[in-house]
Amino acid sequence: MTLLQWVAAQPVSASSCPNKGSQGSLTFTIENVFGGTVDLGQYDGIQALILTNGRTRSESESLSKSLALEFGQNPRLRQIVLVDGRGLVLLQDFVLQFIRESVPTDPRLVSQYVYVAVDFEGETVQGIQEVVSEAIPGIDLRQQAALLLLDGEGSPIGGFKNLDQSNLKIRQCIRTLIY
Repeated sequence: MTLLQWVAAQPVSASSCPNKGSQGSLTFTIENVFGGTVDLGQYDGIQALILTNGRTRSESESLSKSLALEFGQNPRLRQIVLVDGRGLVLLQDFVLQFIRESVPTDPRLVSQYVYVAVDFEGETVQGIQEVVSEAIPGIDLRQQAALLLLDGEGSPIGGFKNLDQSNLKIRQCIRTLIY
């Protein structure tokens, strides 16, 4: 507990954030598994887009919970977890039910600023994968989850891979962007 307090009190520099934004903005509208849509091109704050699949579920869940614990009630950060559901169309109802049932119910993790979506057709995922590959060179999206930080207009401002190992750096970066 003392270590966490010490880390949180340390000044954070802008160098905590990767400066690997790309040109253009993501104008995708994503459907939340609980209803409603999320427009990546319109938000008053920073957006943390976690791109994941069945293989990378563990690392993306870990980061998502960590972000929800620290920033879950802060409207300056919107978290979107986008699951690559290509190949699961026949199991669509089962997958959606599983995701809905596995969302944390712990009040510390529940937030109106956290969204979960599954792209079964792959159109949105493929477009976002292209941007992620540009922002994070060398990433293998079949084996690694990715975090893409977006501004309020959907323009990438940086990205991370190895989410388990980058968790502290990610949170430091987000702190510098929203405070």
